[in-house]
Amino acid sequence: MPRDSTRDRLLAAAIGVFAEKGYRDATVAEVCEAASANIAAVNYHFGSKEKLFRQVLREAFFRADEVYPIDGGLQPDSAPDARLHAFMAALIRRNSDDGPAGDFNRIMLHHGTRESAPDALIHSEMAALQGNTLDSILAEILGTRAKEPLITAKLNIIGLCVFPSIAHRLRNHLFPENPKPAHLKRFIDRQHAFALAGLAALTPATK
Repeated sequence: MPRDSTRDRLLAAAIGVFAEKGYRDATVAEVCEAASANIAAVNYHFGSKEKLFRQVLREAFFRADEVYPIDGGLQPDSAPDARLHAFMAALIRRNSDDGPAGDFNRIMLHHGTRESAPDALIHSEMAALQGNTLDSILAEILGTRAKEPLITAKLNIIGLCVFPSIAHRLRNHLFPENPKPAHLKRFIDRQHAFALAGLAALTPATK
């Protein structure tokens, strides 16, 4: 059955609005206008802006993960360096996708650069949707589950994946035009190699 109900239209419109403006600047009125619906429909189907945002996170994540799965299709017992490559490739490719598969990362980038969204909601949804994928990979590579080195490693890995999307001039320098698959793969491979070198340097401190 085609997804043409009022709820589906509201959700699709909300993903676009939140991806463009973030939680703070997006308004329910804008979502309703884009969905050709009224505010009463949002209250009926979702209850509030925050509850709508929760559904937006879930739907946008599933869209992204369908195209760029965070595990790259690898088994959980695959080598951790291969799983790290898959994780980084998914994030970088999502950041480079201007279509629906990139909406989740665009929403999260607003959260990462503004004090605007409901943190507790986002953290709980991320835990439910993505689990501790990156933490598990890094713990295996570093040989420790100590909090401090894991946080340091995690922040640096995520930075390698998302920084070009935040620094638009840098992204334009790296990719003057939309990156071709071969160029994007080379960039992913280099970021992954850099990450492994950094983790190798960090490992002795964790022993």
